[in-house]
Amino acid sequence: MTNLFNQNNPNAVQGAGVSGSRQGLNFDKLQQIPGAVASELALSQIGNFEPLDWKLDTFGIESVINEKYSNDWVDYLPRTDRPNNRKSMTLTTIDGWDHRQAPSIPEATNKLGRTPNEEEFCNPTQLYNDCDRASPGLTSLKGFLDEWNPLGRTFLINSGIGGYFVPHRDHPGLPRPCFRLVAFLKNCGPLDYDWWMDERKANIELGRVYYVNTRMTHRTISWVNDSWHLILNVPFTPANVDKVLKHLQHRH
Repeated sequence: MTNLFNQNNPNAVQGAGVSGSRQGLNFDKLQQIPGAVASELALSQIGNFEPLDWKLDTFGIESVINEKYSNDWVDYLPRTDRPNNRKSMTLTTIDGWDHRQAPSIPEATNKLGRTPNEEEFCNPTQLYNDCDRASPGLTSLKGFLDEWNPLGRTFLINSGIGGYFVPHRDHPGLPRPCFRLVAFLKNCGPLDYDWWMDERKANIELGRVYYVNTRMTHRTISWVNDSWHLILNVPFTPANVDKVLKHLQHRH
């Protein structure tokens, strides 16, 4: 007998959904984006999980969420073929949606009846605007996100015990619409949360922002409840790549 999960959840996705699509080389598009190949080459030289010089005020972020948004987490990409203990809230989204609308492409596709582009998820939510607290020497979440506007899908993940992402790649084709920045905000210590990439477990500093080459196969799992991390889909432009290079934590 086949187990069915989330049968009463109208947002549940059957199978892989649009995540099962295949992406390759689009030479016509590459030629239309000046600097695309040079930008890819530049990112390929810095590493796959590289710390940047931003450090977020995780206490400020948690305080805002606990005060105003603690009951607003929604299931992230529920599927009918497997359970998964993870939730999300959205920081940038499609026009007319709010922070409680699911940020995954398969769920957005089901809701819209078409597959949206990353660039459509560019509207800051109230949660984005409220996360403006920062202690001296640290950066507020809003202040950091403002550095990259306009953004693609940007959201928070809250993993419970056993919450996971299966081995996968994000935007493996060329050109890619965006690259990923990630920050770890709560309960992400070495015994709490695992981010595996290239068969290696990442060393995580709480609050640190990382450039992560998510075109490589990666997977995650949480061993505790309330493990929070931040995902930014940053539009892939030479200017944004240049900003990453200029904000590496370790440089000459």
